Amino acid sequence: MMIMNLDGFIQEMDNDIEDVNFIISELISTIVIQIPDMELYLKNEDYSSLSREAHSIKGGARNIMANELALSAEELEVAAKNLNKEGSIAGLEGLNLAFNRFENFIRENLHITL
Repeated sequence: MMIMNLDGFIQEMDNDIEDVNFIISELISTIVIQIPDMELYLKNEDYSSLSREAHSIKGGARNIMANELALSAEELEVAAKNLNKEGSIAGLEGLNLAFNRFENFIRENLHITL
């Protein structure tokens, strides 16, 4: 699966690399805060909050065409909505992996400081 359709997102942003960098940096900064919160929600079995955060990440990832990250967030969202503890644990692990791959992809392809 493609980590991100970077060329498509750049085109959607009218080739404005400054805006692309800003939007992606803001999303990453937000997710860096969300993931520890999500770990706490999972620990406390607060599936509603966990689902809401996963939904937020899914939307942000889809907006920038980060397909793998969006799919991982969606899988976590579904597991949390179904009150599935094991699925939520696996989903959060998958989201962390997808986020790490996304960050590495951005570092390699946009050369922005995260």
